[in-house]
Amino acid sequence: MPRGLQVYVGMIGVGALSLLAGFLRVDPPTVIPPQNLVLLVAGIGLMMVAGYCPICVGPKVAVSMAGTVIFAMLLLLPPALAAVGTALGIGLLYTLMRWPTLYVVFNVAQSTITVLAASTALRLSGAPPALAEFGPREIAAAGAAAGAFFLVNSVIVTQFAVLHGGTSFMSHWRQAFGRSAVPYLSTLLVGVVVAVTFVNAPIVTPLLVLPTVAIYLALRDATVLRRQTRETVEFLADIMDRRDHYTYEHSHRVATLAKKITARLGLPEEEQEAVAQAARVHDLGKLGIRDGLLFKPERLSPHELEEIRKHSVIGAEIVGKLPQYARGKEYILFHHERYDGSGAFRLYGTHIPIGARIIAVADAFDAMTSDRPYRSALSVEDALAEITKGGGTQFDPVIAQALVAIVHEENAPAAGPATAGPATVATQPTLS
Repeated sequence: MPRGLQVYVGMIGVGALSLLAGFLRVDPPTVIPPQNLVLLVAGIGLMMVAGYCPICVGPKVAVSMAGTVIFAMLLLLPPALAAVGTALGIGLLYTLMRWPTLYVVFNVAQSTITVLAASTALRLSGAPPALAEFGPREIAAAGAAAGAFFLVNSVIVTQFAVLHGGTSFMSHWRQAFGRSAVPYLSTLLVGVVVAVTFVNAPIVTPLLVLPTVAIYLALRDATVLRRQTRETVEFLADIMDRRDHYTYEHSHRVATLAKKITARLGLPEEEQEAVAQAARVHDLGKLGIRDGLLFKPERLSPHELEEIRKHSVIGAEIVGKLPQYARGKEYILFHHERYDGSGAFRLYGTHIPIGARIIAVADAFDAMTSDRPYRSALSVEDALAEITKGGGTQFDPVIAQALVAIVHEENAPAAGPATAGPATVATQPTLS
């Protein structure tokens, strides 16, 4: 566990205790009304149930209906009591789930800070800290509290991830919270509905379990559909590879190598994921190329090469209809472009999307080191020499160098850690 991460968790813990103490000084504890005690106990129980049913809305991204319970509690209970209830619920949940102690402490502390920050936003918006009625002013205040809840929670958790994994702050925030903002805020909106219903018609509140479960199932089913769509597209790409034993597992290897290159170049996590996802299905369009051309045992003529390279257009058309390939479709479309601008679309240099340039190098290296009907596989060193030779003409020279460095490191005898830092590659067209 990085030392900096331990210090950060300690700071968040101290901050949570300090904030809680400040709220208790402003609003000293008294006898808890029975209604509040019932809300507290029910909230802790529901929080634990919801915590066992997270919804993955993307890579490393999940939302939980526990946010609904927590937000309803902070609207209905005094701030300190809502924070204590949240801390108890989160602490019990993650302890029962056998999370490491440091993670439990962090989540208890950050949840406490988040609830108190949202309660502060509620109060600053002109609403009382524990709402007893809901008019336009209170609804607006609840919206401000939801914004504060999302912002504080996302910033604290993102900084934890930065210290834990070494990723950049904005890259992780966009991937983990930017993508999940709508479902995340939707769970808080349900919390507002629960609170409004409890204040105006408490006997009806248990019935809200039904629409809450419906929302959960809708989010879950949408997530499952996205995952199954991606798996289906990748399965089709695998079928294409398996039709020819010379290219078996080719797409897997290209995707793995492309991911290594993106990491070597220091690209953001979301970009790494987009490139690897596109590389995984970069040859999908070969489903639209006639077998006689795909499996021709002799070397292809220039005309035949041009025809077979149309698979990039077909592949981009197929995945272009799917939202999860919104960025990757360009990488697939242009992965046969040449760096010097002599490719089919006449794009050159950094006008070729970064993902396409990376896939081009990974694809070429794997093809050269694999047997083909008309030739045997090149040795690794010969293939690297060809990649280096093509730098500046067929390939982006920086990406070519990155590939060479990766392969040399993986094939070198065990030694001390490499001292070279990540390469730097342009991702957008440069104007001169």
